[in-house]
Amino acid sequence: MTAEGLSSIVATPIGEQYDYMLSASTLQTVLDGDQINRYDYSLLLELLVSIILGVLIVILARFTPYWFIGLFLILTYISLIYVSYFFFAKYLILADVSWAIIIITIVGMHSIFNRFVLEFQLKQQIKKQFEHYLEPKMVKKLQQNPDLLKLGGEVRDMTFFFMDIRGFTPLSEQYKSNPEGLTKVINKFLTPMTDLIMKMDGTIDKYMGDCIMAFWNAPIDCPDHAYKAVKTAVLIKKRLKELNQENAFGHEIKIGIGINSGEALVGNMGSDQRFDYSVIGDAVNLASRLEGTSKNYDTTIIIGEETVKRIDKPKWAFRLVDKVQVKGKSEKVSIYTV
Repeated sequence: MTAEGLSSIVATPIGEQYDYMLSASTLQTVLDGDQINRYDYSLLLELLVSIILGVLIVILARFTPYWFIGLFLILTYISLIYVSYFFFAKYLILADVSWAIIIITIVGMHSIFNRFVLEFQLKQQIKKQFEHYLEPKMVKKLQQNPDLLKLGGEVRDMTFFFMDIRGFTPLSEQYKSNPEGLTKVINKFLTPMTDLIMKMDGTIDKYMGDCIMAFWNAPIDCPDHAYKAVKTAVLIKKRLKELNQENAFGHEIKIGIGINSGEALVGNMGSDQRFDYSVIGDAVNLASRLEGTSKNYDTTIIIGEETVKRIDKPKWAFRLVDKVQVKGKSEKVSIYTV
């Protein structure tokens, strides 16, 4: 092309320049004897690649972090565009990657959205199930990592805690004509005790009238569960003394606490219609028996020997109370107090 021809192209508008360049490119292709190819099976191959990438995106969106999915999409876009350019520049083969880009974009966004919705629903389910049994920070920990919660049940080494009001029957008789008054007394008692249990990373299993059942080391791992359970009992005893001195209940309230450690099955227990996150096992039953035994020894806290064994460096002096044979046990067990 002459200098005048080149100058005339430069002087023309952009759109016309593009037409000139396209015509020149086409003319050069003809002169070189090359031919731009588009094979009959190209569309089928492009659709097949699009489907494979779409399925891969679905799998990645289900099992990999969000950042990895985003990185994979960006790298896939770049790779597809480069492959299209490479085949055209090297072999004059037209490869339409628009199908693949459209499919992986739609499938990827849809899969990510579905995963977000499912994770949100799971977090709401966890919050609904545990917000009344665990401290808020532990509920958030479960929401951030639902894998910590294995639904369906698992055997774990745990510590179990039972607390009951002594002389509750005579107390309730005083409120025979005023059940609402009794309810207020129970609520005033249960609320501060529950706060102490939850602050010490305990899980409230259930309330049975005036009784609280709690446990440690589920659903969140708590390596020093035995220590925390005993410390909770000590704090509760101290707090109750303060409340009685303040005459917070209108009556002096005395309690009994039973603590024991061991393996138990923890998980969702119940029926298909209704279930609760709870524990079952021999060690749980013994903790309940120890709570009932405490009134026989005129002491507030009774601790099983398995709990004492699990506390390496106790901050309290454990005193051997007795060796007893509790209901349902064939051998005598050593019981302690603090």
